Amino acid sequence: LQTGGPIDVDLWKSKLPAISAWLGARWKVDSHDATTLTLISAPELPKHIPLNPAWMQRGNILLGIDVDTQRPVHLPLDNMTHTLIAGTPGMGKSVYLHLLLRSCLHSIDQFEHIYAICGQGIAFEKYRNLHPKLTVNNEPENFYELAEWLQTTMRERTARLIAEKRDKMGDYILVLVAEWGAFNNPEGNDKAAKEAHAAFLKNITNIGKRGRKNGLRLMFV
Repeated sequence: LQTGGPIDVDLWKSKLPAISAWLGARWKVDSHDATTLTLISAPELPKHIPLNPAWMQRGNILLGIDVDTQRPVHLPLDNMTHTLIAGTPGMGKSVYLHLLLRSCLHSIDQFEHIYAICGQGIAFEKYRNLHPKLTVNNEPENFYELAEWLQTTMRERTARLIAEKRDKMGDYILVLVAEWGAFNNPEGNDKAAKEAHAAFLKNITNIGKRGRKNGLRLMFV
């Protein structure tokens, strides 16, 4: 396609749904230079892609399926960082959560512990008592206690790193939280509830700032 240059690329991308509906298949921008833009068609994705256990790889997180190759995409556990999973209802956040948790359970020997917490109390119930290194927790006060314990653990791990002259921990502690919004506000309006919530947020913030080298990972939806 002859175009007016790269400035047209965003316009073409915005028209891709209409182009796909007109020509059939699923069209996307493949490449472009100063005067030419190339569109290619990709196969339609199936409506359902059953989870294949063979896609699970020790030491890797299964991110999902590449829409073009329809092959699994992985992220090494060592590249895992704090993560925010955001989106409107129906976009696949819960599906990704289960992929993530199953991937971590597949490499459970690389974790000291996994804490799965849901603000609505339902996301992780089917995993309860599945493995001794996995704790399913739904009560806010328990989450508050966990955040305080993680602060102590973070300091202990820092001391170990210094003593052992290492720069990072090799075994992870993962805190996976669904429906984080349920924990945004105190559980009550009294002074004690507000102070407990403020201390909780301070602990979580501090873990986010200082926890990565210590092997602590926060993943919130």
